[in-house]
Amino acid sequence: MSKNLGSNITKLVFGRLGAQVINLIGSLILTRLFSPEVFGVRQIFVSIAAILGLISCFRYDLSIPLGENDEKAGKNFVLSVILAFVFAILVLIIIPLVKTSIALRYKAPELNILLWFLPLAAFAIGFYNALKYWVSYKNRFGSIAWAEFALAFSVVIVASAFGLTIGSQSIGLIVGYVVGWVCAFVMILLILGKLLINDIRKSRITLSGLWLQAKIHKKFPIYNTWSALINAIRGQLPPMILGVFYSTTVVGYYSLGYRLIGLPTLVMAQSVAQVFLPAAAESYRETGNMTDIMSNIFKRLVQIGVFPIAALGILAPALFRIFGERWIEAGVYTSILSGYMLFEFIVSPITHSFLVSQSQKKILIWECAFVSSRLVGLFLGAKIGGPRTALACFGILNGVLYIILLFSLFSHNNVSFSWSIILLLKYIGLSVILLLPAGIFVWIYSNVFVVIINAGIGTIAYIYILYRLDLGLRKIVKAKLSGKFLNVV
Repeated sequence: MSKNLGSNITKLVFGRLGAQVINLIGSLILTRLFSPEVFGVRQIFVSIAAILGLISCFRYDLSIPLGENDEKAGKNFVLSVILAFVFAILVLIIIPLVKTSIALRYKAPELNILLWFLPLAAFAIGFYNALKYWVSYKNRFGSIAWAEFALAFSVVIVASAFGLTIGSQSIGLIVGYVVGWVCAFVMILLILGKLLINDIRKSRITLSGLWLQAKIHKKFPIYNTWSALINAIRGQLPPMILGVFYSTTVVGYYSLGYRLIGLPTLVMAQSVAQVFLPAAAESYRETGNMTDIMSNIFKRLVQIGVFPIAALGILAPALFRIFGERWIEAGVYTSILSGYMLFEFIVSPITHSFLVSQSQKKILIWECAFVSSRLVGLFLGAKIGGPRTALACFGILNGVLYIILLFSLFSHNNVSFSWSIILLLKYIGLSVILLLPAGIFVWIYSNVFVVIINAGIGTIAYIYILYRLDLGLRKIVKAKLSGKFLNVV
């Protein structure tokens, strides 16, 4: 596993580029069919669904790639799916008790109906997460890329169909979101269904066997469910608090920026985390440490993330003109949060080292710290200014906290913190130099296509410099081009 670390990351990242292209094209369509207010209502639903979906398996899905053999991994998978189904039933029972108060809180009466889609969304996300970690255990990462492609494509098709037939109504975006998750796990089943069924049969599933696995990995529901819940709330706090203090239109601006920038950044980080977790577990079992794996992963994260996120920080307000003048504010929000997005991208995947070392308590402590900093930042900003001020305070506090977390992680795993800072500054400097011409054009020209062309030239230059300077990356790209690991499943 560790030997294929670079190729697995590249397979996931390159495979998901197609999904992100569809996401971009779809956004060009959907922003013309739906208003910022409708996007805001969708984001409120998505925020709730994301929280429920993440904890629906009670985090037993994380135990799947830690299985020592196919039998144990198969049992952990079945246990996760059963729990996701039970959780969805519980959500169905609770919805009538809370839907009215939620709709009133956000001044969005349509949520009274839309929240009935939550049980299906929670189960679909939970089932997909279980499949995703089983796929990472089997080292078949290409199928995840295909699933993300199916997710992006189906969301755009379904939402566009609703927009063209019934107009700018929230139900179109909600149905598209739910159908997208269903299509994602169906795609993996179509590709690897036979292998999965075979593994489940070999696992000889019994209630006593499932109970034994549940007891072995009891730390996951005890600690990781709560840390995951806090993590999910942490991720969804901005739209939920912006909706309370301001309006669904402001949430809509944030939603578009997150859809195009924040979500792809998070997806890429999760892709790396999926590769890192089983590789780190293997390294820890064999050598007792994760030093080499962590330094390798961090370097790749910096190489992948710094340039595009720096581009957003400089160019986002101009680039968002492509969606229409009413969406420029979404670009401003994205620019404000770009620094925070960078640190989240390069630090969050390596926090999975806590799972490998069975340090679930530390995860819970850090999640509480991040939730507290987000609450403080958003509430403080909302009290002293508008949405821009709230997002700026939120981004600064959380960026600083990520730096402290990075120092803690590297100190405990014998990775040089000074090396990481020098590496980060090196790629930030390179990115700024390459993006400088595009930044100048932003001030001179209002034509978004001129800015895109210049940013594209900078991107090509960055990739070329990266290719020439990094021997390891050059070997991976050559192997990819020659088809040595082009197998999509």
